[in-house]
Amino acid sequence: MKEILKKHVDTIVVLGGVVTSLMWMNSSIDSLKSDMNGSISSLKKEMNDKFAAVDLKFASLESDIRNINTILICKDIMPKGIALDTKQGE
Repeated sequence: MKEILKKHVDTIVVLGGVVTSLMWMNSSIDSLKSDMNGSISSLKKEMNDKFAAVDLKFASLESDIRNINTILICKDIMPKGIALDTKQGE
């Protein structure tokens, strides 16, 4: 048995190093995958939040435009036909 170990100790050391490095790389890849999944989900959440903010701004602008059209119609500055044309354009 000692003879076999003496002959193949270098092979055992090299194979042990290869197996250890494969195990280390596998754990690194798994942690990298989990980090990537976390960062992708946070990016998706951030983009959804930004889109929601833009939607709120557009809703606010549409409300402001509606109010301005109403005021202009009430003061007889804007004809009703133009106001109706702008609503059909939406």
